[in-house]
Amino acid sequence: MEEKLKDLQMLDERDYIEAEKEQLKKLDTSEYKQRMKELAKNRSLLFYQELKNRRVAKIKSKLYHKIRNKKEKKLQEKLMATLEQLDPSLKMKQLEDLERQRAEVRFI
Repeated sequence: MEEKLKDLQMLDERDYIEAEKEQLKKLDTSEYKQRMKELAKNRSLLFYQELKNRRVAKIKSKLYHKIRNKKEKKLQEKLMATLEQLDPSLKMKQLEDLERQRAEVRFI
């Protein structure tokens, strides 16, 4: 997103908002209402996602982290299984990278 804004020379949020307003002026009323409805929906989705992220970030319980880590481990195993079917050499390289990362964490 930021790269697209750089391409359009709109690094500032105000510039982006002004450009959006200019585009909205060009639309007829039905398209304008539809676009405003779409923007409001996106804004609300972002807001609720932000609230969810804050709530999840606050969780400190061991049980929650245990369950989350278990889910992540299962997902990682599924990915490795599919990777093994597609490209066994790539799977071995991924495993070596994981071992190297674990070793670095232990020594730090």
